[in-house]
Amino acid sequence: MWPRHLLAVRRLSGSPSPPSPSLSSVLRVPSDVARGIPDDVRHILPLLHDLSDGARRGIPRWVPTEDRAPSSHAPRKRSASWLEITYPFSTDVGLRTLYMLADGTSMRAGRFLEELDAFAADVSVRHARAGGEDGRPPLAVVTAAHDGLSIFSSLSAVHDLRLRGAVVSVGETSMEVRTDVLRVNDDNYCGGRGGETLLGSCHTIMVARDAGTFEKVAVPPLCGGDVESAELEAEADLRRARRWILRERNLRINPPMPDEVPILHELWREAHEAHLSGTLAELVPMNASRIRNLEVMQPKNRNVNGYIFGGYLMRRSLEAAWLSAFKHCKHPMVFVGADDVTFARPVEVGKIIEVSSRVAFVDPEGLTIRVFVDVNHISLESGRQEPTCEFHFVFHTPPGSPRTPQVQPVTYAQTLLWLESRRRWLASKSEARHVDGR
Repeated sequence: MWPRHLLAVRRLSGSPSPPSPSLSSVLRVPSDVARGIPDDVRHILPLLHDLSDGARRGIPRWVPTEDRAPSSHAPRKRSASWLEITYPFSTDVGLRTLYMLADGTSMRAGRFLEELDAFAADVSVRHARAGGEDGRPPLAVVTAAHDGLSIFSSLSAVHDLRLRGAVVSVGETSMEVRTDVLRVNDDNYCGGRGGETLLGSCHTIMVARDAGTFEKVAVPPLCGGDVESAELEAEADLRRARRWILRERNLRINPPMPDEVPILHELWREAHEAHLSGTLAELVPMNASRIRNLEVMQPKNRNVNGYIFGGYLMRRSLEAAWLSAFKHCKHPMVFVGADDVTFARPVEVGKIIEVSSRVAFVDPEGLTIRVFVDVNHISLESGRQEPTCEFHFVFHTPPGSPRTPQVQPVTYAQTLLWLESRRRWLASKSEARHVDGR
């Protein structure tokens, strides 16, 4: 629908696009890794253990650490935070039923996202605690953002699923956790990368806080020195630069770029001509796909800090996004990723939240759609809304499906959302080229 010359991807020096993981870049398995049994999960992955039925029946692996670190600020090796859990879906039929969709093979992506968030928290805690309490006050971690989640292959509830993660970059009080999602093709749990298929990867930004005051707490730095450390740190620098560029070009702060104005004019002109010619049915108003849910936050979904677990908000948001995608396309869509999930403020137990989703952009071929979800505190007395978190989810059309109609923004706010989603689509077009996002 949209003219190709206006949707072309253009190169801009200095605008990095994050590298896409490949099988060759799967996190390395340390040489001194220990393998446990399901009873070990409560000690090695306590946050995931409290949340996940699958983890409680899973096989954990970790790198043993000293009982106490020399200093709370002593540099830590990346392997000190390395964790892995394997979900035994292939042999545990009852467990498989808890996680699979109605088709009998696919996994519930929302539940998967919720558990991935808890797994990243366990990895970050393992690094931040530096092997022992060392006389420090109790420590907690909170999710600040998920900087991209790419699913290269569909999530299966038939094969064993493996999460493998480690802290790959550290700031003063923040940690970036990389989590690889792998399908196990055999029962060789100890055999390194043999028998594994990389399904996707995610980078999660965690912030350390004092459990009593909830103030930010400094975390130990990372040791480097090997080739893998240098590569992972370089990739982390690219992601930081990309986040900075997105903040600088945020359409809530800055107007559209001058060369985006013709695109917006063409967007209006296409809709106007469609209206005159009677072909407006090919354009679906953005609000036509809107899904809006209100929910009271219950104690069962709170984390160790007393706030609502960020993974739960992710799951509820993805479920709403999938419904919006279905509503727009008139058939189920395949979840393939998310980018730049941001948590603006914690959600307290008892608060009412609104989860609002809508299809924001459809690519010219109608194969990929991007769904925007925002979560807000709602006061039923005053009607006041407070932004809590935002999500950008990506779905693909299954093979053989009818062509997806384009989405038509109506208001100025919707037009800016369409433009922001288009920028993100352009940035994802190629992992090898740099994109200016305009």
